[in-house]
Amino acid sequence: MENALQLCLDNGVYFGTTASGPEAAAEWVDKGAQFFEVGSELDFIRRGATELIQNHRKAFGK
Repeated sequence: MENALQLCLDNGVYFGTTASGPEAAAEWVDKGAQFFEVGSELDFIRRGATELIQNHRKAFGK
């Protein structure tokens, strides 16, 4: 990945990658990455649905 990053930087091409967490993302940005994936659509849907259910359970006292 580092070789691909360097090729992109040398040729004015945007580089992006996935990151295992915030610390890894920060390391890639420090190295020159312009963007990175922070989650999947399925994960965002799951988190939103979980929050919705938890809020309703709280409202109903369960």
